[in-house]
Amino acid sequence: MFRVTHYIEQSYDVGDDALSVFEKDGAIWFCVADGAGGTGLGRLASDYIVADFNGSIDTKKSYDQYEFETYLKRLDLEISRKNSGAESTAIMGCIRAGIVVGASVGDCEAWIFNNDYDYALTQMQYLKPLLGSGEAQPIGFGPMLIEQSLLMGSDGLFKYASFKAIREHVFAGVSAEGIAALAKGEAGGLQDDIAVVLISNS
Repeated sequence: MFRVTHYIEQSYDVGDDALSVFEKDGAIWFCVADGAGGTGLGRLASDYIVADFNGSIDTKKSYDQYEFETYLKRLDLEISRKNSGAESTAIMGCIRAGIVVGASVGDCEAWIFNNDYDYALTQMQYLKPLLGSGEAQPIGFGPMLIEQSLLMGSDGLFKYASFKAIREHVFAGVSAEGIAALAKGEAGGLQDDIAVVLISNS
């Protein structure tokens, strides 16, 4: 039995992060995307990725990591053709029977926190080119058993919150919103948009 929480907050009027997480057909499906800032088009790319995931993922199918790689490669080419200059990072995948598989590209991160070890599922991903460049190289991850928790987040979390504090809060049973709060400065504001998904084996 997994407990699923998620949280998204923008640091300015228009944010570039997007996420989706839902349970269907015996699996938990997740997608986190962070549009490239500075172009004004990042939100187009991240929204496109999440909308496609929500509308196109076949929840009755047992995907593997290579199929998620192929999925992200398709999105890369589609975004490149339809929205020139719009680019985004992404993590997507699913958990079925406690086993996670997926794929990623960019600087969002996904971490497994187990009692005996922590493991970065996204440690082998390419930071660039991003989805929308037409040249992205998504890297799959898994299959791996989720014994305790799976945490995913945009760089707005991992750049501005200490890993030690993140880990402590995960094991303390804090929600995704509580994890996101770690990235807020002394004034209580975010320095970057933030998207967090936390899936814990309760």
